[in-house]
Amino acid sequence: YILREFIDPFFSSLCVFTFILFLGNMFRLANMLVKERINMLSILKLVVYLLPFILTYTLPMAILVATLTSIGRLSSDNEITAMKANGINPYRIIMPPILAVAVILSLVSLPLNNTIAPKANFSSKKLFKEIGILNPSALLEEKKPIKIFKGYTFYADKIRNNILYNVVIHQLKPDSSVRTITAKQGHFISKPEHKSLVLKLKEGSIEEFNPKNPNEYFKCSFKIYPIDFGSIAYDMIKLKKSYIEMTSNDLKNKIIPKAFGTKANNKLYVELYRKTSLSFSFIPFILIGIPLSIRYRRSSKFAAIGIGMPVILLHYLLMISGSIIAQKGYMPPAVAMWLPNIIIAATGIYLIYKTSYSHK
Repeated sequence: YILREFIDPFFSSLCVFTFILFLGNMFRLANMLVKERINMLSILKLVVYLLPFILTYTLPMAILVATLTSIGRLSSDNEITAMKANGINPYRIIMPPILAVAVILSLVSLPLNNTIAPKANFSSKKLFKEIGILNPSALLEEKKPIKIFKGYTFYADKIRNNILYNVVIHQLKPDSSVRTITAKQGHFISKPEHKSLVLKLKEGSIEEFNPKNPNEYFKCSFKIYPIDFGSIAYDMIKLKKSYIEMTSNDLKNKIIPKAFGTKANNKLYVELYRKTSLSFSFIPFILIGIPLSIRYRRSSKFAAIGIGMPVILLHYLLMISGSIIAQKGYMPPAVAMWLPNIIIAATGIYLIYKTSYSHK
């Protein structure tokens, strides 16, 4: 009976939170599909690659809101009162099934956080780069500076059918000087078979200051100016994984035992423990969610979100601040990453004791 009450709000909350977090990427993907004519298969691949990383955050959020909604309904309908009137401790009935769900989800989240999400995240990054080579204008946004290739920042007032209008390009050179290229129009010509990617600019100018001597200034105008990004673009497919994109095995292989306490090692340990800690965040959320729902007696999903969001925000703020502190070496990474779970769980156990004691 309790599981039936719990499952519906869990899946509905999961869908809502996943949709909200996915919205930022959805507009970009829709733009790539409609305006830039990126094939549907590539868009679907990106959706599949982005989902696991989003789920690592939305699953714990959904279980907290589902607990607050389902147990809140039992409390508001006086079913909790009926249990106590018959001499039954509500926690003995409510806790086992929902805690069992939390444990199952934790075990499911272990491979999701440690292996699936990092691999999917890296695959999405790689696919974005591949799309950028075949159709770089798909990754650009109107009236917004974007870095596609290393050392280059692109800006375009308008993008229509792979043609860029009022283009501004800032090129950072090895001597730290910046070359500014402006043009009325530009379009990319991609030839994957020759590993060639050229941006053909029309009617513009090139400006450059000498960083060693600001009085020296260079400017020239052009009717047609091609920029070959081939070597830069194709080298970018050989991407390096960030810490978030590394699996637990990747992180363990990069950790140097003799360099314990160094900044680089601390970052690796922080990410390793963060993945595991996030996998077991379901249990603390259950421990605090059940007494909160009994205490506040709210069955509405909006009320559940209102009560649950401060808890979720506190958890992630503690995790972010713990990550920064641990990376600087002021706290052991394991303690910093598990502390949010410990604080939330301890608060939940205290509330369980208080609510149990108050109803004796």
